[in-house]
Amino acid sequence: MPKVSVIVPVYKAEEHLGECIDSILAQTFTNWECILVDDGSPDRSGEICDEYAQKDARIKVIHKPNGGVTSARRTGVEQASADWIMFVDADDLLEVGAIEGLMRYLDEDTTLQIIEGTYCWFFPDNTEKQRNCVVRTLGDWSSLHKEYAYSLCSEDHGSRGPWAKIILKRLIDDTNALELPKWMTNREDTMMLTILATRLENYKLVNVPVYRYRNQFGQSAISNKLSWKYWADYMQYLKENVLSKVEDGWPEVYDATCLDVFKILVQGHVKLTKLPTFVQTDMVPSLNRQRHKLPLSGKVFLSVLNMPKVLRISLFFSLLVMLNVKWSLMHQRDAIKSRKN
Repeated sequence: MPKVSVIVPVYKAEEHLGECIDSILAQTFTNWECILVDDGSPDRSGEICDEYAQKDARIKVIHKPNGGVTSARRTGVEQASADWIMFVDADDLLEVGAIEGLMRYLDEDTTLQIIEGTYCWFFPDNTEKQRNCVVRTLGDWSSLHKEYAYSLCSEDHGSRGPWAKIILKRLIDDTNALELPKWMTNREDTMMLTILATRLENYKLVNVPVYRYRNQFGQSAISNKLSWKYWADYMQYLKENVLSKVEDGWPEVYDATCLDVFKILVQGHVKLTKLPTFVQTDMVPSLNRQRHKLPLSGKVFLSVLNMPKVLRISLFFSLLVMLNVKWSLMHQRDAIKSRKN
């Protein structure tokens, strides 16, 4: 029986998939199985999966209709034989000693449920950026329950995605952490980890290089900006379906997540004319409590959210008129320069 099931959701990944699988095959720890879940990929990804499966009996392939990354991960977990799960995205890489470096901590503490290592972003221009600042400067970090969930809103601690860690399969099964609604397509990784945190009794972040995350300068789903409705639904799901099941509702976790989501909205320049009810009744009060944590741009944005709807609409159209005037003046200036030349 394998000790670790490495699950790779695969969709439109033919460019980097081979490199990803090769990094798994190169592991110094060899008692693993790799489950490649072809999520209805329209390119050659499925064929590449089959080719690798023919070369190594530890590689299994599942072909399924497209259902999204959470569905693919769930399918992989359902078919996993090992007690420990490791998720790897199809365009990312494992460090050579990744699995061995994490598994050795089980010799010291058999009660661990999640063991996470450090990771880095690597970019198309061959530069890198190291992550997990806390563990690299202060050493190993342990937590449980609410403390771990709260740390997911900090860039200093562990990754917000399911990668760079091994997770006890029983924890995933007991919490139904991958039973997320299909509409949740952004920040669903962090939601999964927050659900795991509700039953988490022993987590460890260690200074072991584990994972290389391919950052494609904003081309990934992480940078896709969504509507106010999406983020309102996201926060409502967190409050009513996840945090309501823990003893005190974890208000600190809700507030930290709300602040995190608000930063995404501010950067996305979302229109302010229509706000879902949940934004006004739950998100805005939470943000008002944390106003001191916001940069100036966030404070301005929050001030607009606190305005009556009529004023918000007027402000929005005023800004639109200003932008149109600016564009018109620039156009006239360029026309004058063109005639002179």
